Amino acid sequence: MVETATETSCKSRTSSPAMDEPPRKDMDPKNTNLQKDDYMDFEDDINDLVRSMPIRRAEDRPQTEIVWIPNALGFLALYVASLYTIYLFFFDSKWPTKAWMILLMVFAGLVTTMGSHRLFTHRSYKAVPGLRAFLVFSQVLTAQNCLWVWVRDHRQHHKYSDTDADPHNASRGFFFSHVGWLMVRKHPDVIAKGKLVDMSDMNADPLVMFQKKYYKSLFTLLAVIIPTAIPYYLWGEDLMTSFMMSSLGRIHITNNLVWLVNSWAHIIGTRPYSGSILPSESFFVAVVALGEGWHNFHHTFPWDYRTAEAGKWPNLTTTLIDFCARRGWVHDRKAVTTEMLINRVVKRGDHTHPLFGDKTEDIVDKVNEVKLAKEVTEQQVEEDMKLVGRLSGDARSKA
Repeated sequence: MVETATETSCKSRTSSPAMDEPPRKDMDPKNTNLQKDDYMDFEDDINDLVRSMPIRRAEDRPQTEIVWIPNALGFLALYVASLYTIYLFFFDSKWPTKAWMILLMVFAGLVTTMGSHRLFTHRSYKAVPGLRAFLVFSQVLTAQNCLWVWVRDHRQHHKYSDTDADPHNASRGFFFSHVGWLMVRKHPDVIAKGKLVDMSDMNADPLVMFQKKYYKSLFTLLAVIIPTAIPYYLWGEDLMTSFMMSSLGRIHITNNLVWLVNSWAHIIGTRPYSGSILPSESFFVAVVALGEGWHNFHHTFPWDYRTAEAGKWPNLTTTLIDFCARRGWVHDRKAVTTEMLINRVVKRGDHTHPLFGDKTEDIVDKVNEVKLAKEVTEQQVEEDMKLVGRLSGDARSKA
């Protein structure tokens, strides 16, 4: 999912491998009983095993410690500022300022979903250097901490989803997963497991590390000064109104829409791809989060660049990525195969999928039979072509 972080420092952490990747293509060819799709089943089996382990009693868990200053009281002030911004939007601002605020909100949302989430966290596609640089520096406008911290927290969220090691553990309730996790001390498991997240790719990216080092200065310039100055100087908007609608209020309202992916989309909705996890499918969240609401699919196939089956609409982010691909700015987009999708829906889903939800596992056997027949046919053709090549060579040598 999409999220923010509250760390005021963006210092480097110790890292080790822990990434979401698609099924390996270099499995042991001698193991003829092993299907490519079984990789995802192994992952589910491990998750089921972890969730079946005894849960610590409430009295054994660390007590929740609220950080009143600056976190809890700071967020209270931000919510008051957001209400004031909404008032300004409807009753006391110029039409160009309203359009500017909406434009900034959509732009910040797309930078988060397309860049921070799908490109840098999950590496679900590749982008040309110019687009990567644009997304790195535009990420500052979202005010969701530096990109390095954002990626680390989100990778940790996927690896330990809805456990004590998840920064915004949805099993602790809607409020906690939405904003409460930003108001309390981190759970010890969050701190411990955060040190194990593989950040080697981010550490090797000079642009990411530059943004990390100078984040505060970049934030002040790109997220506060420039957005506020444009309405004030170009069409004479009141300075306070410009500041609230272009920076402070706009940021907090946008982030609350983004946080619905952590809260609403982990509690409310269906689970057609994996019924044993909390992430769910939510049309409402998909609308407000620009395509990130198809969350059961995303947690089942986190490396799919669409974060939804066939890019299910609404999904403005996938539309933008596909547009960039047509322009040559994006390549190597990863997507789940139909066979793998059906296999997962039938075996693991909650039977709410519109096409395969009410099917039995017989359909999986039929899909595998068709797939096996296709592989056998292709293999036979390849062998026949090799034989033709050898015969042709022999004929030429005799001539």
